[in-house]
Amino acid sequence: MYKYKIGYTSYEESSFAELEHEKQFTREEIRDMVAEATVDNIKKLKAMPNEYTHSFKTIFSGDYENNTLADSLISLFGFKRIEYEQHFSVFGWPSIFYKNDWANDRDEDLDYITDKVRAAGFTEKDDTYWQHQQEIEEDYKKEHPEEFKDKV
Repeated sequence: MYKYKIGYTSYEESSFAELEHEKQFTREEIRDMVAEATVDNIKKLKAMPNEYTHSFKTIFSGDYENNTLADSLISLFGFKRIEYEQHFSVFGWPSIFYKNDWANDRDEDLDYITDKVRAAGFTEKDDTYWQHQQEIEEDYKKEHPEEFKDKV
């Protein structure tokens, strides 16, 4: 089976469908199939009230009925969704050095990783982003002491 990753990216987000097929396709063949599946999805979404067809993201994501671009590729061309044994993902980009960063959004997997990082001897002092932020804050305090004269 050949694996295909189809999706979109932007400055804020990205999303991909990971599909497989028994045949190997060129980039041009995939592009043609994606274009045909896009037309198919526009037809499906236009037939539904309150659905809009604005961008590739909209067509890619589908609607509440799961009319996604991947669904069209599956029905039109015989692709199959890739079945994974495991999926591992953490939310956001909090520090891996201390648990107080994004405290309300962290999950147990990220906390586990942080525990292992800490057990290996690393601390927030090894977090180069944290260090940079501290330097920026110190520079700002030096440049604007009047803002901090009444603060502890």
